[in-house]
Amino acid sequence: MRFLVTTGPTREYLDSVRYLSNGSTGATGFRIAEEAARRGGDVVVIAGTVSAAPPAGLEVIRVVSAAEMCDAVLSRLSSSDVLIGAAAVCDWQPAHRAPRKLAKLDGLEVRWVPTPDILERAGAQKGSRLHIGFALEDAGGLSSAAQKLARKNLDYIVLNGPEAIGSRGGSYQLLARSGGMWHFEYLTKEMLAALVIDLALQGESALAR
Repeated sequence: MRFLVTTGPTREYLDSVRYLSNGSTGATGFRIAEEAARRGGDVVVIAGTVSAAPPAGLEVIRVVSAAEMCDAVLSRLSSSDVLIGAAAVCDWQPAHRAPRKLAKLDGLEVRWVPTPDILERAGAQKGSRLHIGFALEDAGGLSSAAQKLARKNLDYIVLNGPEAIGSRGGSYQLLARSGGMWHFEYLTKEMLAALVIDLALQGESALAR
């Protein structure tokens, strides 16, 4: 089975040195990719500006911005059976990027515009492919995750909170297109990776144990 996995944060540059990003390390996506490869999968990882080390032997494509990640995903989508979107993609980018470092000026105003929604664009080309997404929320999370599940044409979405960033694990909720919902009080990222790959290979029967 051919897996396409995204991981890590994107950076959206305001000028030549300043950018908007987040604290994602890329560890979750790398653990998922590593588990998929361990089960015999053919794995390609598209990674943002990660601080975690990628597993040895995996094909890792490096990108910086959401637009670059989106292009990389869409160009490889047709050669994949499973898309797992574990990246922490910035939702906003400056409307204009200055070509050089901006001077320190009072009253600098920045207009922000949305970045490409990678999973939504991939969902429009889904076909029979399995799509699993992640949602990081700290308020109204369940409702927001359910909306993303539908809007992005996902089969499953994993909901977690900000405490998952930079940690060894956390609490997760899994929502399915079928209407199913499962709560996991605590999983390490290795345990989460095994769960996600079980789901990809066996479907919801993997959750009945």
